[in-house]
Amino acid sequence: VDLTELVGLIADSFSREAHEKGVNLSHSAAPGLEINTDPDRLRQVLSNLAQNALEHTPPGGSVSLTARIDARGALVEVADTGSGIHPGDLPHVFDRFYRSRGPAGSGLGLGLAISRELARALGGDVSVSSEPGKGTTFVVNLPL
Repeated sequence: VDLTELVGLIADSFSREAHEKGVNLSHSAAPGLEINTDPDRLRQVLSNLAQNALEHTPPGGSVSLTARIDARGALVEVADTGSGIHPGDLPHVFDRFYRSRGPAGSGLGLGLAISRELARALGGDVSVSSEPGKGTTFVVNLPL
């Protein structure tokens, strides 16, 4: 899978929604980042994370998708300047049916759980860091 191309395709697929909402959507990846993985499942993971980022980022905010390779493998970060996740909710965001008590508590509570399960099925994982009022970053880590 050409990770550079996939990150660009994901960003392009959400560009209209971002524009209509007044959110700056950007992406970056060095050319030629390739990994051996299931493109459909990875697209599902990244699309879900990008959709969540857009949903929780107010007009004037930003969402970025960044791909790179480091010692841990291939990393794709989906970062936003949205509402953030309360520290008490962070340990539970990947639990099925868990819904945050704050503004991020919309939805059925399945998307992040499914994203993590898919990433793990691909041999990787998803992690999260967040600060309320400043934004959230999800990192998908996949083996090369």
